[in-house]
Amino acid sequence: MVGGALTAANAVIPGMKQRGHGMVMFTGSHWGEVPNPAFAAPSIGKAALHQLARLVALDLKGSGVRSMLLIIKGLVHRQTTENPKRIGEAFLNAYQQPQSPESTEILFETQPEP
Repeated sequence: MVGGALTAANAVIPGMKQRGHGMVMFTGSHWGEVPNPAFAAPSIGKAALHQLARLVALDLKGSGVRSMLLIIKGLVHRQTTENPKRIGEAFLNAYQQPQSPESTEILFETQPEP
């Protein structure tokens, strides 16, 4: 989980830095902030991913490149397109926001299953 995100970030960040703008977006989980023993492995993986996103944000400060962490709270149900559509909109809205001096973290709460 973290290795893939780090590899992908390392592949795109140099070009973004060269251009002076861009955004690296990470998808987190509420379990990365509030671990759930029933989902220990995803909780540990997401906690590590959250810290990676925060470290990337610190490293990118002042470069014109941003790091964004979207923390999803709740389940994304396969039977509906509503939550995935709203998640995509949250990513797009974050990207379109003016640059902030702080790292961007957004808590996204899913809708209950229909």
